[in-house]
Formats: sequence, C-alpha cells, structure tokens
Amino acid sequence: SASAQTHQPSEAHSAEARAPQRALAFVPELFIYTEAMMVEGPTSGRGKRPKDVELPVMKLRFNYGGIQVRPEGDGDLDDLDFDFDLDGEISSGPKSDVVDRDRAAEARAQCMLETFGAVDLSCVEDVIPPFGSEADYLVQSSNNAHSQCSFMAHAVPQLRKLGWRVEIHKDFPYQIVEGHVPWYADVDQPDDDAPGWFSLELGVEVSGERVNLLPALVELLDFCPDSESLDALLKLPARYRAIPVGPNRYLPIQPERLKHLLSVLLDLYRGGNKGEGGVIEFDPGAVGCLTQLEDAMGEAGTQLKWTGAQDVVERARALSRAPSFVSEPVSLKATLRSYQHEGLTWMQHLREHGACGVLADDMGLGKTLQTIAHLTKEKEEHRTDLPSLVLVPTSLIGNWQRETKKFAPHLKICVLHGPKRHERFERASKADVVLTTYPLLVRDIDRLEEMDFHYVILDEAQAIKNPRSQIARTVRRLNSRHRMCLTGTPVENNLEELWSLFDFLMPGLLGEAARFRAAFRIPIEREGNDARLEALRRRVSPFILRRLKESVATELP
Repeated sequence: SASAQTHQPSEAHSAEARAPQRALAFVPELFIYTEAMMVEGPTSGRGKRPKDVELPVMKLRFNYGGIQVRPEGDGDLDDLDFDFDLDGEISSGPKSDVVDRDRAAEARAQCMLETFGAVDLSCVEDVIPPFGSEADYLVQSSNNAHSQCSFMAHAVPQLRKLGWRVEIHKDFPYQIVEGHVPWYADVDQPDDDAPGWFSLELGVEVSGERVNLLPALVELLDFCPDSESLDALLKLPARYRAIPVGPNRYLPIQPERLKHLLSVLLDLYRGGNKGEGGVIEFDPGAVGCLTQLEDAMGEAGTQLKWTGAQDVVERARALSRAPSFVSEPVSLKATLRSYQHEGLTWMQHLREHGACGVLADDMGLGKTLQTIAHLTKEKEEHRTDLPSLVLVPTSLIGNWQRETKKFAPHLKICVLHGPKRHERFERASKADVVLTTYPLLVRDIDRLEEMDFHYVILDEAQAIKNPRSQIARTVRRLNSRHRMCLTGTPVENNLEELWSLFDFLMPGLLGEAARFRAAFRIPIEREGNDARLEALRRRVSPFILRRLKESVATELP
C-alpha cells in the first residue's frame, strides 16, 4: 500500500545512510605544557591535604586527516561535531564521512610514550586534574630538572623522527638547548693584587651569546666533596643531567661526559678558590689541569675554544708533551749516559716552560752529574745572570765541590760553610754556584733571603719531608726563578713528603695542605682509593722523573 511504501527506505536513501569509510593518515600529536593540579600532600591526623602544584603534563591526540581524537575514544575535540558509533568509528557533520580508528597503532603510540617515562594520569592516585583538563600524561614521574630535561632531550627528538608532531609551550619551564653547542674556556689573570693566580671560566655559546656554566658546575661540586659522591650524583636514573643556562632553559649533558668534566674541575677546584663572577682561581702550578680538561672534553667529542691568556694554555700543552731534544753542554767534562741525557733534557724542558720538578733517580745513577750538566747548559745559554743555590746535607758538601770542579771547572763556586763563611757572602752574588748546608741555611736565612737566585736546588730533598719542620719553613723563604729537588726515595710512597716538596717547588699544584689531605691523603692512605691515586699521579707525573737501577742496568758500568 501507499502507506506501507512511505515506511520503506528507498535504495538511494539506504546508500546515503551507509556513508563510505575514508582511509586517513594517522599522526600522533603531543602537546607539552604545565598545568596546576591538586596533589595530595603528606598524611595528617585528618587525612591527606591536597595542594596546588604546577606539573609538567602532556596532551596526546591522534590526528586522522585533520580530525583530532583523544586516546581510547574519550570524546571529540576542537569544536568539531563528531559522533561515535558503537564500533568506534568517527563521523563528522551530517555523517557524510566515517573514519576507522586504528586502535592498534594508537595503543603502540601510547606504549611508546610510556616507555620514555610518561605516566598515564588516570593511573596516578595522588594527582587530581582540574575539571575540564585535557592533559593525559605526566611528562615524568620525578618532577626534577634532570628527569624532565632527559625526556625533552631523548624522547622528543626520537618521537619527531618517527613522524610525531610535538609542540612545546613557550612557557614550559624545562626548555633545552638543542643541537651542537660550542664550548669555550677563558683563562685570565683575575686582578693585579694576585699576579701569580689565574682564573678559569667555562661555558657554552647559545645563539651567539656566551653562557658561563661554572657557577652551576661548582654548585654541583659543592655537593660532591669526593669522587664517590660524584659517582652517586651521576648514577641518578635520568639519562641526562640538566645544567641551567638561563630562565627555564637547560643544557642536557650525558652523565659519563659530565663525569669526566667534573672530575677535572673537582681537582682544580680543590686546589684553587671560587672567585667572583663565576670563575675558579688557581695557581700557575695547576695549569696541567687545563690539558686534562681539554682531553676530557675531547673524549666526549667536544673541542674547547680557548680564549684569554693563550700563553697559559700553551704552557699547559707544552708540559704535557714529551721534551724536545737538547744537546749536551760542550764545556761539560763528561759524557752523559742516555738516561742522564734524558734527565738533562727533562730539566731543560721544565725550565723552558716555567715549571719545577723532582729528579728522583735511584742512588748511584748520577743525579749530581745531571744537575751539574743542567747548570752548565744554563750558563752556556747565557741565562745565569744570577747564582744558583745548592742546599745539601753537611756530609755531601765536599762531594758537590769535587764533582763540580771535575765536570764543570768553568763554573765559579762559592762555599758558604765553616766559621769564616760570612766573609764569603759578598762573593756569593758573583758566583755561578753557591753551596751551603741545611743547618747553616737556618742560621744564615736572614742574609740568604735578601739574595735572588737563578735556581734553588735541594739535594736529599727528603730533608723537608715534614712541611712543619724548621728547615721546610726556611727554604720557602728563599727567592729564585726556578727550583729543583733531588732525592733517591720514591716520593709517591709518602704523600705528606710529596706535598711538602711540591709546596716548595710549585705552591698551588697540590693545593693547600688541608685540601690535599681531604682530596688525596685520606682517600689513598686510609681507603685505598685507586681512582684518587691515579688522579694524583696524573697531576704530578710531568714534574717527577724517576729511573730505577734495573731499568737502566745495561748502561751502568
């Protein structure tokens, strides 16, 4: 009947009702921002007290050809008129289009996000999002700069490579410096009141502007008085450590890379001072740390750009290199064995670069001859406008006289020994070599400290192994361009003696006594810390030359 026909849909109407499905591209979209949420605080007698906390959160959307949907089909967005049928399909407007949601791809996207540390807000019991919040995830479970920046530095680039669209709000408090970042190190003399000291600034160039990182790095060092606490800091679970470079902006550094950097800075900081303006001040004796810093950055694939006092940097590099060949002095009445020639070359190398050292060969290997050869070379090169003072035990003063006259008869010697020595003081300034003994130094220091010397050389330098002894305190009052210690004992076996020798040779190389004790003596002597022992060896190795009889046995008569 006609009435029946009116209730039967036409074929055209049925086709219209069955809207065609449209295959659209699936793009995950991530929006990163902060939002104030209620966080339940510590328990009290009346239960938990929530408080407002600004949390780093993320909104995840799946984009089907311009149509955004929330995870798990939670609704429609962006003022688009979407309808959902029972099969999970999306239609827009008058049901003219229908989109199949790729549930498997959405699940994989969510799983990937969570493997990077994102936390589904629906699974967090103590965080209450505000009504109408569009956030789906906490960026990380730990709300600290290291964890947040690790996500930004590690997860975000990978998600973008996989085709995700990631948008970060301009006010997000954990922005990171992306891409290659040039590093610089500036060495300078801090002020005229401390002419022997230098300052170090270390940082990066961001958008053409220098950012000094030392204040932030030194702050880390203040919490890491030793290598163990430094290791603990770097074992935090975050993939990167966040170093602040400005408001809401950080430089992410991988822990191993930061460890090398901080280890060098820790040694330099222990031996120096924290100066004004975010610099570390250090004694020239510690310039070797600059090459260690350069090496540490190089191991991490970063080349340092040095500015400021280039001569200081070049000196540090030169001291780390093998000495250049030096010919024997022509006026020396002896032929040096090869290891003795090596000793001469080493002493000349240190002098050339403004450093001092310890010749610690075994007894019987000719330390006296090597030293005489060195002083002879200095005279031949016209560098000895001042005398050199040699301090010896009383029992050795005759030996020094004889060997100097035998091997270098052209050197003028003044011996300040015996009851009539005061009559010879006037001749001392015109001599090439002045010989005296440790006991007489203590008696004659008032006159000797008024003189300037080219070298002050301590034979049997273990005489000052106790830094608090009268002799040790007295030798430090002498004035000279260069200093040298001779000893037949392995100085590394007695760390107090080692510190005392270098406090005479190059004050500042090993820092103040209290710092040296905390940084090296206690960890090495009490705790058997091999890492600290190796760090100490690196520090002093350019300035100690020790050969054993067994190693040069083939050259001995």
